[in-house]
Amino acid sequence: MAKFKKIVQFLCVSFIPLVIVFPTKAQNHSEHSNKQQLSTYLRMRFDLSGEPVITWWNGKVFAKTPNKKLRPIMGFEGFNIGKLVLLKNGKYRWQSREITYYTDLNTHKILTYWVNPYSGVKNQVLTSAIDPVNNDNFETVRANFLSNGDGYLLLNQDVITDKLNPVSPSEFPKASTGKRYLASEHFDYSVSQQDVDSNLSSIPYRETWLRTSSWFPWMEMGRKQGGLLLIGNSGKYNSISELPENILDYTQLNYPKFLNVPEQYKVPNEDSWTYYRNWKRKHRNG
Repeated sequence: MAKFKKIVQFLCVSFIPLVIVFPTKAQNHSEHSNKQQLSTYLRMRFDLSGEPVITWWNGKVFAKTPNKKLRPIMGFEGFNIGKLVLLKNGKYRWQSREITYYTDLNTHKILTYWVNPYSGVKNQVLTSAIDPVNNDNFETVRANFLSNGDGYLLLNQDVITDKLNPVSPSEFPKASTGKRYLASEHFDYSVSQQDVDSNLSSIPYRETWLRTSSWFPWMEMGRKQGGLLLIGNSGKYNSISELPENILDYTQLNYPKFLNVPEQYKVPNEDSWTYYRNWKRKHRNG
């Protein structure tokens, strides 16, 4: 149980998940042993050679309120940069950091302020600059790839989160949505069978991602009913230079460390909610 709890904590902080997929009755990639399945997953998500990996994503944020249709309110775009480290004991350790920007739906420019259509307040938009996003426990991963019969393998993962809210209502009455943090994330991967059968240490993939959560703390929605639905796509880049020019330029100017792989492995991991809590405390007391 302790190991499972540790894995779930990693899953909940990031767009970079550690997949735990239990067997289904569907046709699976069963000719691979568990070790081979793990190797396939690590090659898909990371790079066994230890070379830096850049994972880029973008999508839309929708607001969901009772008895109302979904309302698109902003875009998002970001990336993770990290590397897989092979330890002396033969196990792997992933060390990374990631950043997500929120963007205007029409101009696609990165938002620094946002006029909240529900409160009428001009909120400061807090970029999610999360560091670290690490993991050192891959032993219990069971990634069962399903064949679609057309040369591709598919992998699905669902993560349901219910934990103590780091942004507590007592300390942050405007930002907190309650004592519990409730969210879910849903990942769907697609990878070529030909790439899986190759000797490449890193293989390309495509991913669709869906997330449900409460309002972002910086929206200052308090206990207002409703929440957010995020839908996006993701893929792996070979070089930081492949990032969209506006994202690369903005990061170089404002968050330069996120263009480099962390040199040290640190704990605990950070997430958007702990990042907001720490940021708010710093600026409130500064």
